[in-house]
Amino acid sequence: MFITKPFVTDRRIRFALIGCGRISANHFDAIEKHAERAELVGVSDVDPAALAKAVDRTGAPGFRSLEDLLARTDAAIVFERLLARFPDWEPAGTPQRWGNPFLQGLGTLPLRFGGSGA
Repeated sequence: MFITKPFVTDRRIRFALIGCGRISANHFDAIEKHAERAELVGVSDVDPAALAKAVDRTGAPGFRSLEDLLARTDAAIVFERLLARFPDWEPAGTPQRWGNPFLQGLGTLPLRFGGSGA
């Protein structure tokens, strides 16, 4: 039996984009097209020129490293896609956010190694 989860309707879905090269324009277009339901909360790239171009286009905060992006944004989608790239990793609890007005983002993301890909 196939069960679908209900659509998120009470808030916009927060996205973060890792890699701001040529294909990123397609992602930016899609997020802009669905701005009433989606928002870009961060972009990351190791290439300073690509990162600056993405920040200029989107107005989203830019990060030179994946670690900074994960620590300083509250993106919902990047975590799911990130974990999908590592089949041996699986969530081992609820992510904890920083509870401080000066620090935002992910405090801890409990993981268990040896999941479905082991």
